[in-house]
Amino acid sequence: MLIIDIASAQDATQQLLTIEEKAAQSKKEAQKLSQQAKKLNNEVNNLQQQLIASAKKVQNYESNLTNIEETLISLKEDAEHKKIRLTENRQKLGHTLSALQRIALLPPEALVAAPGSPVDTVRSAMLLKVAVPEIETRVENLRSDLDELAELKRRIEDERAALIASQKHIKRERNDLNALLDKKQALQSKAQASQKSVSAKVKKLAQQARSMKDLVKKLEAERKRLALVAQKPKPKPKKTPNQVPKDTVVESPSAPVQQTAKLTVVPDPSQIREFPSRQKRVLLYPARGRVISKYGQKRGTNESYDKGLVIATRPSAQVIAPFDGRIAYAGEFRGYGRILIIEHSGRYHTLLAGVERIDVTEGQWVLAGEPVARMSDKKLEYAEIYFELRQGGQPINPSPWILTNNTNSNLDKVNG
Repeated sequence: MLIIDIASAQDATQQLLTIEEKAAQSKKEAQKLSQQAKKLNNEVNNLQQQLIASAKKVQNYESNLTNIEETLISLKEDAEHKKIRLTENRQKLGHTLSALQRIALLPPEALVAAPGSPVDTVRSAMLLKVAVPEIETRVENLRSDLDELAELKRRIEDERAALIASQKHIKRERNDLNALLDKKQALQSKAQASQKSVSAKVKKLAQQARSMKDLVKKLEAERKRLALVAQKPKPKPKKTPNQVPKDTVVESPSAPVQQTAKLTVVPDPSQIREFPSRQKRVLLYPARGRVISKYGQKRGTNESYDKGLVIATRPSAQVIAPFDGRIAYAGEFRGYGRILIIEHSGRYHTLLAGVERIDVTEGQWVLAGEPVARMSDKKLEYAEIYFELRQGGQPINPSPWILTNNTNSNLDKVNG
């Protein structure tokens, strides 16, 4: 009996040692995963700053290209007007010079013998004396017009060269930006294994939603549900008769060791700003361009009133996040095309519709100015992005919330 008890004690001791070894190994793996997650966090945070800077460069080049193109159009119009004026002045001067040349070819005897009184002859001579200075003035104006036309042509060539250079710059910056986006997506794919299930759940909610208001409501309810699940305390393991001392993880020798840390990337709370509870200018325009419709403005006779801003952009224009937040939805939605919904604190959401390419996924945290999408690259005069701000699911006027000095002046122009 004593021998059996000794053997049982040895087995229990060996089992305890095995469990302790596994617990120690699990702790090491948890520390390793924690360090990897911290490293990934730092990389993602650094990438976010690089993406913001790169997106701003791209948008600045887009503004420069638009300004150069508008300057070229203006210069070409001026050049055409100068050419028309030059042609008209040349014709007038040509007729006058032809008449003078005919008079100059006549000998004095012919003038004396010419029909008419001597008074008419003297009058003709006086008119000729007055006409000569006028002709000289017209000649001088022609010279001035020719000089101005030559200057316009030089400026047009300079602007064309600047346009080509800006196109090269923007192409290079877009390539750099795409490389940064690919790197960020690779990091997030590595860190967020549950992203597919999150996206599937959000897509299902979108299919069930009947309207944009309903979709925002469902997304908000899902966020609250997930927040409550995260806050619930995990059930404590039940004690067993052979439980080892306190603070020791008990598992059967054959059971897999559970990792106490997950490799996830979470935003630095100090980076994500709270959305102001009172009206304050904090929002960035999502893209560079020209506002063609304001909140509450009706476009067309049979169209409804806009509940946000409509901005005409360049083809392939870069779209950025207007404010810090979490991507609540990214994809197609009935009647809106491809859309992005960014959730902010205080039940505020920003909606971006009309984009062609989306560079973010549901659940991803973004900072203000971070690239999130791209407009269509079709050879059109311009593309249109719809920008909406919602509070508690209801659209509100975004204009009083938008920073007035965050982009070029073209955005302040409204074409009714």
